[in-house]
Amino acid sequence: MDFKPYVTLDLVDERMDELTYQIQNNLSDFIVDELSVNMHAFRKKGGCIKSLMSELTDIIAHKANPTPDTWYLINTWSIALFSSDIGTRYKNSLLCQAYCAYIFSDFIKKVAQRFHSSVGHLEENTKPEDWFCWFAFWLNRNFPGIASCLMSDIHLKRFRHFQDIPIQQVFDYLPEFMIWDMAEIIGDKKSRWLAKGLAEGNSLRLLSSCPMPFTKKMAHYFINAPRNYNFNDAVWYALCSGNIRLQTAFGKHFRNWKMDTAFIIPLINFFKGPGITVEQDEMPDLLGYLQHKWDEEKQLNIKGWTLASLRRRVQEWYDEIARNKPSFYRADIRWDASGYQPYEAVSDDAIYKILELTTAQQLAQEGTAMRHCVGTYVHKCLHNQTSIWSLRVFQAEHSRSLVTIEINKHGTIVQARSKRNAAPKPAYKRIIRKWVEKEGLKY
Repeated sequence: MDFKPYVTLDLVDERMDELTYQIQNNLSDFIVDELSVNMHAFRKKGGCIKSLMSELTDIIAHKANPTPDTWYLINTWSIALFSSDIGTRYKNSLLCQAYCAYIFSDFIKKVAQRFHSSVGHLEENTKPEDWFCWFAFWLNRNFPGIASCLMSDIHLKRFRHFQDIPIQQVFDYLPEFMIWDMAEIIGDKKSRWLAKGLAEGNSLRLLSSCPMPFTKKMAHYFINAPRNYNFNDAVWYALCSGNIRLQTAFGKHFRNWKMDTAFIIPLINFFKGPGITVEQDEMPDLLGYLQHKWDEEKQLNIKGWTLASLRRRVQEWYDEIARNKPSFYRADIRWDASGYQPYEAVSDDAIYKILELTTAQQLAQEGTAMRHCVGTYVHKCLHNQTSIWSLRVFQAEHSRSLVTIEINKHGTIVQARSKRNAAPKPAYKRIIRKWVEKEGLKY
């Protein structure tokens, strides 16, 4: 059957409102960011849209027409990619044809085989950003001219790292979690170079892009990390030698593995030690105390400690925090504001504010709510050595603290901690970074 590239465009026009709503509410920003279109730049390079379309039409002319459901998906993504300029018929047609060739390609069949799945099942159970990352990966390898039309130069460079590697090697040598979470791997420089080195057949332990010096045992667990893990999860899984309980606790508390190994490795070894059994709900308090000791002293020697001695130290520390309750301070203990401005970010269902704490009572309340020791920072604030801020979320009539932030007198954020000294969630970090940029701070 002949391929009819324009059939779908009428359908798009008829269902524009519905599709636009789906794009705004269901599709990842990755799609617009990663497969951005710069037609002006393409034309400046001498590109010819008609010749590219003709090439694609020839490629898939012998293929059967996609099903109506597939057409609907093609159109949805087509609008998502070109929502800033939907009016150009050539753009939509070019993408539709490219995507149609992709879903019928041997490449996507290999991806499905790698995960012992059908293409349809794979499509239904894959994150949109990863499904389209594979599309970009395939397009750049097979039709670089078309990829140049649909993708920006910065993203083309990322995929070209793999251009000369036989595709079978990519599937044979890359860990399952890397292929499954391709969007994150491609988007991060460190993991992208690591994936390239592995796909070339190199040993993980010999790669300069390896997250840290891995033992043979750690390398084994990294390579065999569960499919549903992201890169960060896989590193923690390797550090904890496959101990799911520890990997979950450390990954949730510290979030990012990019920490001083002199601090992390001894802690993991301590909790992996014989006779050490800790309930999951106790781990945040223990890790919160250990993080506090490292932040304050930049060293932590736990040699000779037992679980009982650690628990005793933790209890003494939390007792000290409890003693710094609001009623302990006089209401007139306050200090001048630092001069930096508060910040506000509005979402659909909440307002996020970064506010400065300028009284001893406010510090004590923050410390009690967040279960850390910021209540003891009164002296530093009174002597202008530091300023303390709180990122808070306001919903309906309620508010709560999310992150406590310390800024030194040089305008540098030296600490940003969530409850029990845990690392802030990525979404909270993004809010803080926007404030940092606005105020000219360092983070």
